[in-house]
Amino acid sequence: MKLKTLVLLFVFIVSCSSDAANYIEELETLGINEFSSEENAERYGNRICSKVEKGEITYGGNKEGLAIQYFCEEYLEDFEILTIEEIFIKRLTENDLINDYAAPRQAITVANKKCDSIDDGEDPKGNLAEKIGVEIFCPEYLDAFQILQVINVDGTFTLNSSYSQYSGYSIGGTDTNCYGTGGYGDIGPSMNIVLRNSQGITMYAGIVTSNIRTKPSQCTFEFTFFGVVEGEDVYVFEVANRGEISYSFEDLVYGIGAKFLRNYSLDELPQFFN
Repeated sequence: MKLKTLVLLFVFIVSCSSDAANYIEELETLGINEFSSEENAERYGNRICSKVEKGEITYGGNKEGLAIQYFCEEYLEDFEILTIEEIFIKRLTENDLINDYAAPRQAITVANKKCDSIDDGEDPKGNLAEKIGVEIFCPEYLDAFQILQVINVDGTFTLNSSYSQYSGYSIGGTDTNCYGTGGYGDIGPSMNIVLRNSQGITMYAGIVTSNIRTKPSQCTFEFTFFGVVEGEDVYVFEVANRGEISYSFEDLVYGIGAKFLRNYSLDELPQFFN
């Protein structure tokens, strides 16, 4: 009885080792073997099988597909084996990010450029789509990757006009659609409202969401920058080429206009910020 048990145990061990050896051999043929021993390969294969059994994964690459083939073949029929590019596109789709790109090809190109930039010394940081790209195309950087916040930045400023006996106030339009006139003719709903980086490159353009006459002498503008990404050392704000004010990302979280109240007295501001 004891001899029979030992023989069965020996056959089981040999069978497992054979599966692991064949798994490693196929991975080496494909040039994707990362296992230093059959034991490590078998542990990985069993872990993948467990995830498939629990429904945690339903697709993967050749590494996962071969693991299922050798360690839990009964699940192979329902497992989708994809190329690395197909996995990337599927991950973007699952996270509702694929529509951020004109086409899947563009998404793949952007992801590969991100890996190239990190190879060249850029800090491993970015948005969720970039993190997914790093995870798929250059996973050696994944542990160090910092995902950045993306926020919409709201802002407000008020154009104040003094009264002229010849032209009245330099505020035109209606109470719900006002704008500057005369010397303030460049201040209106279609004016340039921008955020630049420290190199002077325009990164974001603001959209005016309301322009309301709050007094005969005042027109108050509200605006929003959509999708501002954390990570710049400074964000330089400007309206209609009338002077720049620098913000940190932490400042932008509170909104444009908050910094004026916190850090400046009114006589230190550009004249239309009050």
